[in-house]
Amino acid sequence: MNVTYSNEYKVSERVSLSRGTRFRAKGGPYHKSSKIAMSARGPFTFVRHAKKGALEWLEVLDRLGGFTILHVAGKRKSLDGFVARPYKVTSRVLGSLDSRRRSKKSKKGKK
Repeated sequence: MNVTYSNEYKVSERVSLSRGTRFRAKGGPYHKSSKIAMSARGPFTFVRHAKKGALEWLEVLDRLGGFTILHVAGKRKSLDGFVARPYKVTSRVLGSLDSRRRSKKSKKGKK
């Protein structure tokens, strides 16, 4: 089977991600015994969507700029003790996170 790539991912009827869109996701793999999350942490920047048969994943940049793959659909094989739960895109991030951090710091100084 060949892998098909696209520069857009349709989350729902009204929401889609395109290259450079920042978003948040929840879910992801975890360890069975203690429910320890093994998932990547966001916010993420969308790079591209890939599909191979029933498997679908998003290739993204994490908050530190590292390349990460988020499994979003299809069944994956679970290793001993790990559950390969897919990620679910929850929301888009509007604006720059750096500007939000700066505005919070400037508000603290005004008091």
